[in-house]
Amino acid sequence: MNLSPGAFSHQYNPFTYTTNQAVKQQAPTSTYLHTTVQDMQRPYSPDSPPPPRVYKPCFVCQDKSSGYHYGVSACEGCKGFFRRSVQKAMKYTCHRDKKCEINKITRNRCQYCRFQKCFAVGMSKDCVRNDRNKKKKDSEVSQSVTIPSEIEEVIKMVTKAHSDTFLTDPKNGSFSVPETKASHAAYSADAKDSLFHEEGIAGQVASLGEDFLDCLWNPPPAVNLPIQPAGDPDTDTDTSMLDCVTTVSTRAIVMVVDFAKKLPGFLSLSTPDQITLLKASCLEILTLRISSRFNAGEGAVTFSSGMTLNEDQLKSGGFGHLMDDIVKLSQSFKKLKIDNSEMALLAAVCLISGDRTGLESPKAVEKMQEPYLEGLRLYVHKRRPKESNAFAKILMKITDVRHISVMSAEKVMKLKVELPGEIPALIDEMVDRPEDD
Repeated sequence: MNLSPGAFSHQYNPFTYTTNQAVKQQAPTSTYLHTTVQDMQRPYSPDSPPPPRVYKPCFVCQDKSSGYHYGVSACEGCKGFFRRSVQKAMKYTCHRDKKCEINKITRNRCQYCRFQKCFAVGMSKDCVRNDRNKKKKDSEVSQSVTIPSEIEEVIKMVTKAHSDTFLTDPKNGSFSVPETKASHAAYSADAKDSLFHEEGIAGQVASLGEDFLDCLWNPPPAVNLPIQPAGDPDTDTDTSMLDCVTTVSTRAIVMVVDFAKKLPGFLSLSTPDQITLLKASCLEILTLRISSRFNAGEGAVTFSSGMTLNEDQLKSGGFGHLMDDIVKLSQSFKKLKIDNSEMALLAAVCLISGDRTGLESPKAVEKMQEPYLEGLRLYVHKRRPKESNAFAKILMKITDVRHISVMSAEKVMKLKVELPGEIPALIDEMVDRPEDD
């Protein structure tokens, strides 16, 4: 991938970042960086976690303290009581002699004496006001991120295109796919007339839909799929499981093409450029979608048809350690808390990319990518006003996605040699790309 200077330029092109600049953008500013010499010399064992921090009892009621709040060691109860009393300017009255004993048992009996003891032990009103002002400032920062109406519309259209062609929870719904007229064998026999052959896609890409779906076969429901004995995940391939994997992959490719059709401006590009962009990005978008569908608890991926394949089944289908990379990518997306709109915009950025080999009008494609990048930047900033590096972190995931995509294509080409006739023509055409792409 071409990484040249100009990181975070006006066009926000993720494919022109230098690695050093990307790292700088993500450099943490945490106080943990300020390690003292004593800290570095202190013996540390990775097997023994550091001892928990111990606080003095609550200065107000002697209950267990949760930390230092408003200037003193205090429990959660007294912290909340003091904050509410100050923020609401409460006026309390003591019904005795204003000398009530305050402890964890009696603290709720007299609010006046409890409030006075808060002041007596050193709690500060100013700390409460500063805390309130900080929260107000954070809210103002979030509200200050204004997304222009035209960019807002792009975000909505891309999100809808993603949702229409990709069920985030396929167990609660499914796509309506018409029955096919051609069998797997018949489709494979007509490979040179397939969608991605020049004569095929040139006349069909602008009207993709049922006609193209007729070229595919309906995958059988996969219930209780067999798991083969463990072997080398990169060399041992179960052909029946490979058939299941390629079946759901073929259907997923159809949905990616439909996603592209729905993106603003895509169909205005020349047909050859549409073909180039689809072939270059399809595996990347599939990688994004699979990673977002991976269920860590079940160790499985559920496809749009409702078919669920676990890691062992996918590995026995010939995709070996590739699944390990997808699992890592999935975990990183969860850590970043990527939502549906961000995933959709990432997919659009992958698709509309001016650095693809063979484009007739790369400048036009770069120009078309700008609103998608700007939409992602503003949307991420609005969702995470206090995380200045979030946009860079999310955008740099495209590097990981491209790496997995290249490995996927190489694996498919290898399986094509090892198992002639087992790879469907559509997948074969999709990975048949220029060497330097």
